[in-house]
Amino acid sequence: MAFFGTAGIRGPLSKVSPELCMNVGMALATYLGNDGKVVVARDGRVTGQMLFHALTSGIMAGGIDVLDAGCLPTPLLAFASYNYVVDGSVMLTASHNPASDNGIKLFTSEGSEFDLTAEKQIEGLVGDASFNLARWDEIGMLRTLDTVIEEYIDYLLGFVEMERELRVVVDCANGVGALVAPRVLRRMGCKVITTNSQLDGFFPGRPAEPTPENIREFTRVVRSTGADIGFALDGDADRVAVVDGDGTIVQDDALINLFARLAVEEKGSGTVVTSINTSRAIQETVETAGGSLKRVRLGALHEGIRETGAVFGAEPWKLIFPEFGGWIDGIFCAARIASLVSHEGTLADLVPPVPAYPLIRKNVYVTPGTQPQIMSHVHERMLTSFSDVESMLDIDGLRLDTSDGWLLVRASGTEPKIRVVAEGRTDRIANDYFTKGMGFVEEALAKIDK
Repeated sequence: MAFFGTAGIRGPLSKVSPELCMNVGMALATYLGNDGKVVVARDGRVTGQMLFHALTSGIMAGGIDVLDAGCLPTPLLAFASYNYVVDGSVMLTASHNPASDNGIKLFTSEGSEFDLTAEKQIEGLVGDASFNLARWDEIGMLRTLDTVIEEYIDYLLGFVEMERELRVVVDCANGVGALVAPRVLRRMGCKVITTNSQLDGFFPGRPAEPTPENIREFTRVVRSTGADIGFALDGDADRVAVVDGDGTIVQDDALINLFARLAVEEKGSGTVVTSINTSRAIQETVETAGGSLKRVRLGALHEGIRETGAVFGAEPWKLIFPEFGGWIDGIFCAARIASLVSHEGTLADLVPPVPAYPLIRKNVYVTPGTQPQIMSHVHERMLTSFSDVESMLDIDGLRLDTSDGWLLVRASGTEPKIRVVAEGRTDRIANDYFTKGMGFVEEALAKIDK
């Protein structure tokens, strides 16, 4: 039984059901050894409260105490794991997925996500219904933990400082980031304008994922208010999109490139960990600064950082600053950017255009369950269609690099999508590689439909 994807467990209520939550809770308690305590939090989704009770019942049935942290952004749940003496933590969230979905993310006592090995152990325990349950007089207890937000904000403020006041607009997507992000930026001394800042599990303001299409209206708000910068969070505030004062969306690879360079320059060397779908320009920047780059599958930043002792890690819109904590944190990322802009000038001055090469991304929605069949066909076609391959990565889909560019086709680990990404030294090459990748996906879909 496999239900973990690239970012924990996610899906509709038919998948992330009360029964599954209770079973995962019992499996986690068994995995931890029937003794100890964990922190549990949830985002603002409609099903969150119901699933919380199912999950915590399973955990307590295994003899583990639960600290109920209420509604929190995912980064704060990870911080709680790191900050308090606990054995781990669990976040109920589907992040940027549609409002009908929910999910489960498991964190270690250091605040990093469970790695693949640990997730497989949890899956095995659930699949076998192999739970070590406590006696009636040894079950876990439920207590309230209501200090996380204040302690997180105090902790974060020790890592940033402002040179001058900024006007900042924050779009919280009606998610749990609304409970924290505006407060952080105001405590830093920013003049903050908020939008979609009422917690609402239906996400009425915009879809929870801060894609260029979903935040188009937000870019106009940033521009019309005369703001220095805008931040658009996703549903659980681990992901952030950044908008310049003129309404331009900063490219995700540009942010990774900026912080990768700063981290390596500050240390004089070091490894940067990034996902398989980021620009070649990042590798060139890191190596020029004196560091090295390691690519990992989507959702494996924590594992890569732990294995290499990396100075920085990131995948698109998800950044980890190891000196701050071992978790993806959109709120801290926004604070760091605001601090840098206050010292350095405009965001455009701070973040030059990256990637230096044209890059094209597109998602193709497919029928659930067909992704393995599609990817099998696509991989075969890719391997026979490129004759000048310099390197190949198959840790997450298939990425082929040539001297002129690269093509990546991978199955999403959180939604029924196939993702196609292509980059080239020229627009023509990028378009050529992208057209090939899309063609392979369309061929596979045609074969399935027959």
